Amino acid sequence: MSVTAKYGQASWERHRVSDSSPEIGVSVVIPSRDRPQLLSRCLAAVLAALDLLDRPAEVIVVDDGNGSAAAGIPDDPRVKVLFSDGQGPSRARNRGVQVATAPIIVFTDDDATVEPAWLIEALATFDARPEIMGVKGPVFAPPTDALYEHSIDEVDQGVFVTCNIAYRRSALLAVGGLDPSWRLPAHGDRDLGYRISALGEVVYVASMIAHHPVRPFGVREWARRGRFVENDWLLYRRYPEQKPNGMPLRLAPLYGIAAHWWQILIRPEHRVRNPRRLWRWLRLAVAQTCVGAWASLTRWRHRPLDPSPRPGFAPQGLRIAYLGPTPQHHAGGPPDIAAMILEGLVTRGHLVDCFVSIGAHDDAAQHLDELVGVNIRAIKNPFLFGRWYSKTHLTKMLSGQIFGMLARRRVGAMLLDEHARTPYDVLYQFSNLELFGIGARKRKQLPPIASHPSVHAAGELRWMKAEAGLAKACDGPWRPMVVRASLRVRALRQKRDLADVALLMAISTRFGQLIAEDYGFDPAKIVTVPNAIDPERFAPVAQSQQAPREIAVLGRIAVRKGIEDLVPLAARLRDQGSNAQLCVVGSRSLWSNYEPLIAEQQSEALSWRKAVSRDEIAAWLPGVAALLQPARYEPFGLTVAEAMLCGVPIIATPEVGAIEDIDPRCVSVVPMASLEAMAEAIKEILARSPQQRAEIGALCRAEAIRLFAPKHITELVETALVGLAEQTAAGS
Repeated sequence: MSVTAKYGQASWERHRVSDSSPEIGVSVVIPSRDRPQLLSRCLAAVLAALDLLDRPAEVIVVDDGNGSAAAGIPDDPRVKVLFSDGQGPSRARNRGVQVATAPIIVFTDDDATVEPAWLIEALATFDARPEIMGVKGPVFAPPTDALYEHSIDEVDQGVFVTCNIAYRRSALLAVGGLDPSWRLPAHGDRDLGYRISALGEVVYVASMIAHHPVRPFGVREWARRGRFVENDWLLYRRYPEQKPNGMPLRLAPLYGIAAHWWQILIRPEHRVRNPRRLWRWLRLAVAQTCVGAWASLTRWRHRPLDPSPRPGFAPQGLRIAYLGPTPQHHAGGPPDIAAMILEGLVTRGHLVDCFVSIGAHDDAAQHLDELVGVNIRAIKNPFLFGRWYSKTHLTKMLSGQIFGMLARRRVGAMLLDEHARTPYDVLYQFSNLELFGIGARKRKQLPPIASHPSVHAAGELRWMKAEAGLAKACDGPWRPMVVRASLRVRALRQKRDLADVALLMAISTRFGQLIAEDYGFDPAKIVTVPNAIDPERFAPVAQSQQAPREIAVLGRIAVRKGIEDLVPLAARLRDQGSNAQLCVVGSRSLWSNYEPLIAEQQSEALSWRKAVSRDEIAAWLPGVAALLQPARYEPFGLTVAEAMLCGVPIIATPEVGAIEDIDPRCVSVVPMASLEAMAEAIKEILARSPQQRAEIGALCRAEAIRLFAPKHITELVETALVGLAEQTAAGS
């Protein structure tokens, strides 16, 4: 697994990357932005320190501005110049680390100066103590008027300012470098120091001295710093021991602001008793406190649940933002598929940030640590079952959609904020077609969108209309009417949102055709990427000598599933003298209930079970004779893949997407609603000999692995996303 993947986890392993290029003993990395005169002064001091060393050294200047840094660089072969992307000092330092070749990397700033013995003291400490990870020293500044000026004056051994600190290169690589998302560099400095301290000690050397100049600092700058309470929240979430004792996380930054200005007020050297200076102090304190309080009221809801750092070094592959259901292993359905695909992308060198809403009623949050290398950015959805708004199936469906939409709006805001900080290459939208929470104007700010939906509302609506009479008889007049209205709205929304999709991954060719026809989507932008299924969860068992007679029918007892065919099909099989038994396993959906069609019609030829766990299904399925899927609209059909992994042949209509490209010996394709064709297919399967069943069973599993194995599906998704990113880059 790559360093990027390791860095995405909530905890870091103590692994070391071998130090390279023994010819260079130390690399000094200096970010610079449009300050050539200060840079020239800084380099003069650094090069003087290099002259006293007993080993080769290099200086790497990273120009993060308009290119003017070259004017401040002397003609010295030890100095290299790189160019960054103008995204701040953290990114610039990471760029320098990636190019540096020495086992020891020292940081300073372009406006700082260092003592001649600066590097001698640092390297002597590293040489004497090979177990340490870093060395830090004091930063001195001339006398500063805190009401009008700002500087770095740090002699605190607990501070990790990057204008005077050195780390082993192996430690920097192990933690992934500086997190580039911090808006205030001081937070990034401390964050890096805390993470490297978890690998080993970072010692304080009082004789490793740097100096920092004073610069003017006004009311506007201090007010702007009030917005950075978000950075404090994240820092305290990552390192709770740094939070002021007893303070709620939301208020801890405001306490820090108040404490800062109180200390300035009471210390005699600041002379705040003067009326003019007292007025200045009041303006500064009120400005920062008010801005911080406003941010605490308005930005608190965007805080991420997962405080894991973001990688500072460029990933081997793409930087991917994910929108969709919360990935969760063994949850079944889209969450399970998403978990397999996202982990596969991470192991192939891509960075994945997962933007999801987590319901208060599910346990997804407890399983987020199982997603190795996937960064979770989550918002809590307050929807609860059994409340006044969710007591009936209909209100549960409608209120669940409303709560979900509101949560997704917050997720969308968080995604846009993260993309503005550190741009993504692509947005991978899984399961849903709607882009809830991201308005039409804001979508222009998103990376190119690749959508990988499970269903589309127009397909559901088509069969809600076609089965209106049946739905009314089973569900009454009102529920189907409300559901159809909801599907009409969703279909319109999906058609509109598809206009912003650059690539659509259809889970079957037939599904892609339906989306193109129903929504007018360009077929040239559609590729087929089936669902993934875990081969280890579903597996065949030893064949029984007795021929199986059960025909499994798995899925929702709802519209468009062909449920109305089961009772007459069972009667036909009984009349033909067949010993086959249709075993229906499933329950109603929130929006459709066809249970009355089979509730009173159970017999020797037709049985029905509602609540069955996935583990029970996995244990029972290998012993059935076949799986029947009589659906009218089924974009994929996970039960088909699950049955095939268990060595079970399939009987399905052409509308079932999962049967595409399967060896004909594994599937019997029957026309929709053709009871005769279904009965003949069942009769033929039941008549097979034990040897034939074994051969077909082995072929079914081999075909399922060939078509739906997670590794194969991940490769298809990766190819599609990389192609989209390259096409976008070429177009720009």
